[in-house]
Amino acid sequence: MKSHKSSNMTMLPKKRDLRVAKTLLIVLLTFVICWTPSVLLTVFDKYYKAPDLLRQITAILALTNSSVNPFIYAWRNRGFRLAYIRIIKCRHWLRPGEDEHDVSKMDSTTNKM
Repeated sequence: MKSHKSSNMTMLPKKRDLRVAKTLLIVLLTFVICWTPSVLLTVFDKYYKAPDLLRQITAILALTNSSVNPFIYAWRNRGFRLAYIRIIKCRHWLRPGEDEHDVSKMDSTTNKM
């Protein structure tokens, strides 16, 4: 008979795997939604009869896919979210747990502009 503790230990990787699978599914669906109009337009409009505005909209939608992914990762993953916050606050040279006001611990070579 398995103990309660061992069943909890096996549950954590399963939850993590499920969360990763959901994140990948969201990324994949976003990719399909963003790129399908552009691909369909390319395949079915052989003679370029579609309006330029439609072509521009589909191109913008396709290119938007690349800018949406970081938001998806930040929404779904705490590690990405914390890394983005550190980058946005320009604290990328600090180690986790260091105070940005404690300049004495910083290496002078990393503080150059």
